[in-house]
Amino acid sequence: MVCIPEGLPLAVSLAMALSTSSLKKDEILIKNLESVQTCAMLHELLISKTGTLTKGKLDVVKYQLFNQGTVSNDSDKFPDSFNKELGISNELKDIVKETIISNTDVRIECNDKGSTPFYEPKGQELEVGLIQFLMDNEEDVTNMFINRNRFAPKVVQLPFDQEFKRKIVVRQVQEQPDTVRVYIKGAPEYIIPICS
Repeated sequence: MVCIPEGLPLAVSLAMALSTSSLKKDEILIKNLESVQTCAMLHELLISKTGTLTKGKLDVVKYQLFNQGTVSNDSDKFPDSFNKELGISNELKDIVKETIISNTDVRIECNDKGSTPFYEPKGQELEVGLIQFLMDNEEDVTNMFINRNRFAPKVVQLPFDQEFKRKIVVRQVQEQPDTVRVYIKGAPEYIIPICS
């Protein structure tokens, strides 16, 4: 009680040091210990599954198709590099586009905040990033959604499962009503072993 007025900074530093050691045991990294003191108030704190703070905006920067190695996509310099620069068959590119469109819950909304209205994807950040990747490659995403809903209706959808680390959507194949196609999206270490 007596030491609190003069010893408050010391008491706070000791408390933070002790709590930091317990966070370390839980494998939580604190880069700036003073940030706890300098922030005024926190109502909500959002972190990703890796424990890092993010802006919630994801971009496709690398992708791997089969065993062809990692391909870099610098969307600032070459926004349409997937369609124009990548040396793979158009059939494979169409499969990638179909897979992205068929296994997403993203919606396209008009953003009229500003002088020129524009369309932007809205929804879960990972899926928004994939749809934005198609839009950056000059794909008509709106018509792709319309054709998907008209010609390949959804039969069943299993939402993302934390245990199996994947999301599954089953759709009818266009012009083959007795055939379905299964689209799976998730962690590569869970998906690749079940692929052939």
